[in-house]
Amino acid sequence: MYKIIGSDGKEYGPVSADQVRQWIAVNRCVPQTLAQPEGGKNWQQLSQIPEFAAALAKAAPNRPPPALQGRPVKSSNPMAIVGIVLAVVFGGIFIIGVLAAIAIPNFVRARQQAQANQCENNMKQLANAVRLYTANHGDQLPPAATWSDAISNSVSSATSFACPADQDQTCAYAFNQQLDGRRLSEVNPATVLLFESDAGWNGTGGEPEVVSRGHPAPARNQNGVTRDKNYHFVLVDGSFVSIPASGLTALRWEP
Repeated sequence: MYKIIGSDGKEYGPVSADQVRQWIAVNRCVPQTLAQPEGGKNWQQLSQIPEFAAALAKAAPNRPPPALQGRPVKSSNPMAIVGIVLAVVFGGIFIIGVLAAIAIPNFVRARQQAQANQCENNMKQLANAVRLYTANHGDQLPPAATWSDAISNSVSSATSFACPADQDQTCAYAFNQQLDGRRLSEVNPATVLLFESDAGWNGTGGEPEVVSRGHPAPARNQNGVTRDKNYHFVLVDGSFVSIPASGLTALRWEP
């Protein structure tokens, strides 16, 4: 039997291992979901419990099938081949120019959006590791001065601390210094937990230390113009927030 902490931060169970496997199959539980065996004292991620390895592997998305390769076109008519060559010579430059004008901006934005998505995933992993630390330390959040060290053993890789939009930073995120050693149950769930910053490993601070990595906004305005570059945050309840500079004053920093 196991107890489970859901994505909403609430505790469920005890439930059987079969029930947990069913939740894994429908994506209610993921590798980072926290679980505690009945009678146990520590919380663990499901990925660390061998009993669920097969269910997690089965639930992992399959790789897309390789693209089909078409057969080369054969022609027994030499004039047809000449016509194809002429079409390529006279129309190729124009077509390539048009395609480049369309594809390059889309490629740049797609790359920026992929980086933003990875940054979001990293911040959620770190927030989940903070909750795991709290569950194993009597409801107490990690010390602000050593928060990166305190949770490093609970993340899948050191790359989770880095933002793909800024590879120069060992840790691209900072911890809200006002949460230093606070009890999680006594903190408002809407309080900022982690935010983008150049403070480095074990970095802490508040609104003055917030930086933007230039992440694109997830939507466009009615005129089709991209909104301001967004700032990324994770709140105490584990929810991810992506907002422009105009929304920074609405954030809660006080516990």
